[in-house]
Parts: sequence; C-alpha cells; structure tokens
Amino acid sequence: MLIEIGNILQVVLSYFKLFVKWFSGMNQYVHAHFGLFVQLALDLLILYIIFMVIYQLIKLSFRILFRIVIPAVILAGVVVFFTSYSFLNILPIFVCLLVAINLIRT
Repeated sequence: MLIEIGNILQVVLSYFKLFVKWFSGMNQYVHAHFGLFVQLALDLLILYIIFMVIYQLIKLSFRILFRIVIPAVILAGVVVFFTSYSFLNILPIFVCLLVAINLIRT
C-alpha cells in the first residue's frame, strides 16, 4: 500500500513540476512580449484562480462532511444501538438516503 501511495505522489509531483515549468515559460514569454506589468497582472490572475479553486474544494468537502458523513454516522449509530444490524451494513443505506435528500433539497 505504501508503494502505491508513493507512485501516486510521484505522478502528482510530476504534474506539479510540469505546471511549474509551463508557468515559468509563460512568465518569460509574457514579460518579453508585453512587459512587467502585464506579467504581474497575469500572475495575480492565475494565483487568484488557483486560490478560488482550492477554496471551493475545501468548502465542498466541509459541506459533504457536515451534510452527509456526520449525520449518516450518527443515524447508523442510533439504529445499531436499537436494532441488531451491523454498523457497516447499515451505514451505506444512510449515506445513500442523505445524498438523495440533499439532492432533492438543492
């Protein structure tokens, strides 16, 4: 399992290195053809887009956590406490139920 995680991290780092190489080349091209101020404006724009994508991913993950995962675990725990069902057997049912409820609510 650690070998698989290492392989995944190598692939992610190779894509990150590719992005950094592209970003550096783009900066040199823009600076040579349009000047320093356009290069700075473009850099700020790209950093803003990256920040907004990361922010939206974090916001979405917290929304999933608080609207689906935590309520499903609580409901499954309550059902397991009062019935003889297994926790791992009943948890997917509540996850699907809460996903459906949230899809209808949205």
